[in-house]
Amino acid sequence: MVSLGYTLMDDASGNWYGKQLLKDYNYGKMPGVLMERFAAEYNTDPDYIKYNLYKLPNPNAYLAKHAEFIFKNLEERYIKKLLRKGLRKFSRNMILQFQEELKQYKVHFVGSIAHFAEKRIKQVANEFDYEVGNIVRRPIEGLVHYHIAKIKQQQNV
Repeated sequence: MVSLGYTLMDDASGNWYGKQLLKDYNYGKMPGVLMERFAAEYNTDPDYIKYNLYKLPNPNAYLAKHAEFIFKNLEERYIKKLLRKGLRKFSRNMILQFQEELKQYKVHFVGSIAHFAEKRIKQVANEFDYEVGNIVRRPIEGLVHYHIAKIKQQQNV
């Protein structure tokens, strides 16, 4: 499979969840109490949103900022459903294409979304019959520790 970039293939990412939240807010599909919370936390003016999406650089980062809302409201039914929807989509599109590999290897996840959604990831993995391995919030930390250990090891030789 060839990647077509984040605009089309970024299922279950901060970008994807941010886009879903903004659309659901705009279409009134978000429950009232969550709409109020969302509007209190983010600028929901349509012109402001369009300016950030079409005039400023990095619209994906702008959208991803909205994904924080999910993790501040994890126990809300709407949020649980949205999280599950994204993870199922990601599993179907990105993971299940590797059926043979899934028999031998665990699936590892990286990033803040994965870190905060660990419970939901494991539920969806169980539903789709694959095994979850490591979930790492900030992979850079592991790389730093690895290289520091390598340097110390070389100094002791």
